[in-house]
Amino acid sequence: MTPDETLAAAIADRVEAASRRTRIEAAQQRLAETSATLADRKSTAVHEETDVERLEKLSWTSVVSRLTGNHATDLERESAERDAARYALREAEVRHQQAQTELAAATTRLEELGDTEAAYVAALAAK
Repeated sequence: MTPDETLAAAIADRVEAASRRTRIEAAQQRLAETSATLADRKSTAVHEETDVERLEKLSWTSVVSRLTGNHATDLERESAERDAARYALREAEVRHQQAQTELAAATTRLEELGDTEAAYVAALAAK
């Protein structure tokens, strides 16, 4: 490979490395967002599960619900909310896993390029 070809390849690698760093930053941002969403969904799922348990067990919530004649409706509504929260949690878990995988892949691709700056400096020196 001629010095000009080596320099051109080094420049192309530097550009590719910059592009991959941008992808990594975006993947890190998505991972942070999915982490926050996942924590929120976990909290919501726990809350909804607790609501259903309160209605299913003998508690003040269930006693009041039974006395007002709304127990079946309340239990149905809370069960539906619990199921929706579980679904949202599973969806958030999948998105979070995808973000982790995306970040790992982007990082691996950047590492595969090696030290692009050193290669660029060496190519400049050789020319």
